[in-house]
Amino acid sequence: MPETPVHTIMSRPFMNGSECCIARCPYPGNLYFIAFARAYGMACSRLLDIINCTTCGPEMLELSESKRPLVWFDSFMNRMDFSSDPFHPEGHLAALLKVDPPVIKLTGRKKYMYADEGGAREASEVEILLPEESLARVCYLCRGTEYNYGDARFERLPGTSGYQSLYVCEYCASMCKLRKWIAETAANRRLKSVQSKTPHSNCRGIRFLIDLGLFGPPC
Repeated sequence: MPETPVHTIMSRPFMNGSECCIARCPYPGNLYFIAFARAYGMACSRLLDIINCTTCGPEMLELSESKRPLVWFDSFMNRMDFSSDPFHPEGHLAALLKVDPPVIKLTGRKKYMYADEGGAREASEVEILLPEESLARVCYLCRGTEYNYGDARFERLPGTSGYQSLYVCEYCASMCKLRKWIAETAANRRLKSVQSKTPHSNCRGIRFLIDLGLFGPPC
């Protein structure tokens, strides 16, 4: 059964209709951000804005009555005085609230947030309306973000679920398997070498690669 695709925001006026998405990064903890959903040659980065830059952390997410995440919308771009966005002079919160179908909604609660960048700012609490499966996934190893095309999505790690899920991209997953195979092969050949009391040249070669740091411990 195919997985739910990444929800793509293509609604004007947000980013003039460019394909965008909302993602959740597990580090430093439940950091929600807006990114381009695909590669654009004119963009120096896919990252557009961090939604909750002052309240992301390892604590469990507060959920609404509908079991959806509640976050304080404190924009990184506004704090860094990058708010002179030609598409959204009113700010990303106002622009996101105009997206159809809606992706966030206001809860009505507000409070002041404090940070070195920007000092005290009034933040509005918003409910993320997108289910976890519709958010772009972030690899917990390389922190790469999914695109909205292609059939394969980042793999969910066993033992994680819901809005506390962790994911790994195909490249990092393959590297973990390779490291594990090399470590297991080296261990098996060392054992055989000890049992036969004769050194094994291939084992020494693999051990040399591990000592050089080309392959780390198995994930």
